[in-house]
Amino acid sequence: MIDSDQREVEYIDRLLVFKWDSKTNETQPKLIKMSDILFFSTDDINGTTIFAVTNNDEYLIRSSLKELSQLPGFYKTDRSYVVNWSQASSFDPKWNQLMFKSSDKKVNVAGSYFRTLKSKILALPRHI
Repeated sequence: MIDSDQREVEYIDRLLVFKWDSKTNETQPKLIKMSDILFFSTDDINGTTIFAVTNNDEYLIRSSLKELSQLPGFYKTDRSYVVNWSQASSFDPKWNQLMFKSSDKKVNVAGSYFRTLKSKILALPRHI
C-alpha cells in the first residue's frame, strides 16, 4: 500500500497538459514529464494561451508564464518564454537566442532577462 506522501512524489515530475484535436475541436488531458518540456510559450499579446513545447509536440496548459517561471529549473527569458534550463544547450549572441539539446527550436532572450541570467547564459557554449 502506498501512503499519500509517496504518491505525491510519484507525480511531482509530471505536468497536466491538454492536446488539442483539430478534427473534433476538443482537448484531451495528458500527463507529461517536466524533463521533456523544452519551454513554455505564448503566442498571443495577452498571454492567455500558454503552450508547453516538447521535442515532438505542443500542448495547451492552464497556467500563467509567471507561475511557470516559479518552477524549479525554469527561467523566464522573454515576456513570451519560460525555458527549462536543463534542456538549453547553447546561446547565439548574434540573435540573442537559446538553442536546445535535442531540438532545432530556439527562444529569444530579451535584454532585461539576459542581465538576470547572464552567468547562466555565459556558462553555455556559444552557437556559431
